[in-house]
Amino acid sequence: MSIRIDYIRTKKDWMDFLKLPFRIYKGNPYWVPPLLSEVKETLDKEKNPFWKHARKEIFLARRDGETVGRIVAIVDENHIKFHKEKTGFFGFFECINDFEVAKSLWDSAKRWLRINNMTLMRGPVNPSTNDECAFLLEGFDKPPTVMMPYTQPYYLELAERYGFKKAKDLYALIKKVEDGIPERIERMVNVIKKKTKVVIRPLDMKNFERDIQFLKDIYNSAWEKKLGICANDR
Repeated sequence: MSIRIDYIRTKKDWMDFLKLPFRIYKGNPYWVPPLLSEVKETLDKEKNPFWKHARKEIFLARRDGETVGRIVAIVDENHIKFHKEKTGFFGFFECINDFEVAKSLWDSAKRWLRINNMTLMRGPVNPSTNDECAFLLEGFDKPPTVMMPYTQPYYLELAERYGFKKAKDLYALIKKVEDGIPERIERMVNVIKKKTKVVIRPLDMKNFERDIQFLKDIYNSAWEKKLGICANDR
């Protein structure tokens, strides 16, 4: 049975793209379904400011008329300019447990990225490192935390077989509110307050835009060299 790779062009294509995960994770009690409207908005160049400096191509894998996989190839001009590397990305990857299907998807994304002069493919990012990214390595028996992915265990096997190498580990740490702030953190904060002019205050809603810009500047300074993470206009 041959595998056909299609571009998304019709409303039916979009529905096949959006609904595929419901089939991939059917019966899995830990998977949290996304809001389809949110997924569409994330990929909509008119609604998501990320696409002001990025472009994409979306692919579907079909076998005998049935959708069995999906992928989005992404070129982010801001990443290229800042990091001075011709790195393209793939994201929104979902696939049945079949290496030939996964290979067809990654080959299609890689081919498109090469046409767009990229020399390295990294992922998954959905669609940037400010969103969900990476494959789940452990914690398959727990629901995902906010902004962290939940993916099939076999995705790692498929990716390694294809030739991908791990770039970085990402961690989601759980802290119960009722446990309060650890004493060690409180001591650290007090020391910093005494030694510096740092002031901790609530967000000033009367100067919301100014304070948000402060947060973006701090975020970018802290993360700009960490796998291309930076705040966008979203």
